[in-house]
Amino acid sequence: MPQFDVSTYTSQLFWVIICFSVLYVLLRTQVIPRFNKIIQDRWDHTGGMESESEDIKLQTEELKRKCQAYIEEAKGKSLELVNKATKKTRLHVTQKRSEFSDSVQKRLSECKKKLQQEEINSESLVLEKLSSVVIEAVEKSSKGVVPRDHIERKTYHQFSLKGDFDYV
Repeated sequence: MPQFDVSTYTSQLFWVIICFSVLYVLLRTQVIPRFNKIIQDRWDHTGGMESESEDIKLQTEELKRKCQAYIEEAKGKSLELVNKATKKTRLHVTQKRSEFSDSVQKRLSECKKKLQQEEINSESLVLEKLSSVVIEAVEKSSKGVVPRDHIERKTYHQFSLKGDFDYV
């Protein structure tokens, strides 16, 4: 057997050293740096996506807080208008109760209906704007992975389940 022949040991050792040296140099200078670059690029991309998602989450929370403030402001204004109308009608009723009782009741109910309609309109407008912002945020964060019509269906379905928003 030639591998056990002592006279060929030097040439075998020489070629083993040459082959492993070439293999070591190629791995050290070509393969490992490429793998390191790929791993670093993936790590940077993942870290960027996490920070971007956190930014979008913060923006969404800010929009949610603003919308809640708008709703509270609209409720406060409507309550203030209702209180003003009620005080006015009470004073009017006490002064001329017998003459104007029917007309005062009619005016009061009309004012309440208008205020309720305004409150409904303002809430649905805010929710409609919010849903479009949420759809855009989800569409941007998913980078087109989730189709827009699917996002819209889910968003409008969520609002209609809560009973807060009726989208036609």
